[in-house]
Amino acid sequence: APAIWARGEGLRLSFDQLAQRVSRWQSDLRAARLPSASPVAVAVGNGADFPALFLALLRLGHPMVSIDLSLPVAARIELCRQFAIPTLLHTPSHRGERRTMAPAGPSPTIERLDVASAQVEPMASPLPASTVLVKMTSGSTAQPAGICLREAALAAGIRSIGEGMEIDHRDRMLLAIPMSHSYGFDHGVLSLAVLGTSLVVEPGYFPATILRTLEEGEITFFPAVPPMIKALAESDWPAALPLRRVISAGGPLRAEFAEAFHAAAQRHVHQFYGSTETGGICFETEPHEPAANSTVGRPLPGVNIELDAEQTVIVDSPSNFHGYLGGAALPRRPVILADRGEWTSCGRLRLTGRTADLLKVAGRRVSVHAVESRLRQLEGVRDAAVVGIDDPLRGDRIVAFVVGGDALGATDLPTGLLARDIRSIEAIPYTPRGKLDRALLHRMALDGRPPGATGDE
Repeated sequence: APAIWARGEGLRLSFDQLAQRVSRWQSDLRAARLPSASPVAVAVGNGADFPALFLALLRLGHPMVSIDLSLPVAARIELCRQFAIPTLLHTPSHRGERRTMAPAGPSPTIERLDVASAQVEPMASPLPASTVLVKMTSGSTAQPAGICLREAALAAGIRSIGEGMEIDHRDRMLLAIPMSHSYGFDHGVLSLAVLGTSLVVEPGYFPATILRTLEEGEITFFPAVPPMIKALAESDWPAALPLRRVISAGGPLRAEFAEAFHAAAQRHVHQFYGSTETGGICFETEPHEPAANSTVGRPLPGVNIELDAEQTVIVDSPSNFHGYLGGAALPRRPVILADRGEWTSCGRLRLTGRTADLLKVAGRRVSVHAVESRLRQLEGVRDAAVVGIDDPLRGDRIVAFVVGGDALGATDLPTGLLARDIRSIEAIPYTPRGKLDRALLHRMALDGRPPGATGDE
């Protein structure tokens, strides 16, 4: 049966051939004499080697630390130094970067960086017991952290997703989101390994390529992120496709994008809500219902959600993480997320913001999402994003970035939502995960210049 079609490599593997690839990696890794049970950082991008390496490392008892291929080589090595990871398996992300060792394994582009060449010491304190995977958080608002997961948590998480989303071995999954991210790992590696779902893997997400792959790959299930949904809504779709379900996660999907996508594709977008620390949380099964608007659906099977007095989302799930990279195991407990939410009358969860997105301006609490929403209502404004920076007199100062429209019109906003610093920008920056890159916006707000600008302003 077909397991993986890696379009970027021109490679098709059956499940038998994938098993052989896993066995070859086992042999190569065993021959490399890695420190016993030590973590191995992996940055290889979307392709057949990513799931093969995870399964090989799992069999050998080495936790895999999943790293984005977009991270420059120097930053990967620095991350290994920071967390004392002795081994790095990676593909250089730019042509001309110096190769550190001869290629190893079945793929000639993947290299191993050992302790000596990375100049790191093996991890002094062990990972939390039974860790098989470390997912790195995005770091869009803070320094990235390593989230440690056990095999049982991974299996429980994908089974919950499979049941809630009705995914099984008959589906063909198009994966254009990175497998190194939590969202892509679950719907890619885990759906393949646990549910038996065939994968068609894309190295990027250009709309024309995605549409061609949807047709040629006979795709039935397509996980996406909001920028991808927006781009595909502006494309001409083939008339007949077997695609039965499109989901969106990684950040809020604006209603106008979902409506435009439905008009272009004749398919509704199902909202999915999850986190690196807990796996899948909520899923919307009936996106066509008016009551589903602006919500992320109902809890997935086996997931319990509570809201505390501050409306903070608290998740109790068998797929919860059990510790941090470089730290001891945490006791079994619910996970308190940085999201705030509310329940609708029909039992759906509506996210109302993040705990870090409340600014204190002149003694008043201001939601950045409320300011962004009002800015988008201004004539001609196509998108907007808001961050806060320190102000010695007012506590936080609101800095607004606006795409299109007349930014000066924002001065008509109510006093509590008035941005004192409004800047025009060509495009709002997003991370590779499809999330608003507030860390970059914050640096831009402090610097006073958009990316690429030169000279003093």
